[in-house]
Amino acid sequence: MVPDYWNKFIKKNELEGASCKIPPEADLANLDEEGPDLYIMGESMSIQESTEYYPGMYVKSDGYIPVASCEIGSGNPYFINVNEGENGSLYCIFHDVVTSENYDSSKGIVKVLESFRELAKYKE
Repeated sequence: MVPDYWNKFIKKNELEGASCKIPPEADLANLDEEGPDLYIMGESMSIQESTEYYPGMYVKSDGYIPVASCEIGSGNPYFINVNEGENGSLYCIFHDVVTSENYDSSKGIVKVLESFRELAKYKE
């Protein structure tokens, strides 16, 4: 379920369990005036988030895999999309919008980073 390229990326950059603080100027979605502060999940947590909790269980059929969570209170998870492959983006999916299989992606999903690989630069 979690692609090998993601697992290799977080292992190479020692990101599993790490915090990544995205500066506001890098946040394409302008989610927070101070920028998102993320906790990077390991594979088992990603699987759990995508099989037991929303929005993960509703968006996985569209290729979204949870890989991080907000550390500053919103509770929103962050995702990669396996349909984009190794050069994919990082997305925030709003847990209070995507609450069923019939979600509206135009309101519930925003691109945060053009490439998820940028996370390595923001490790704290």
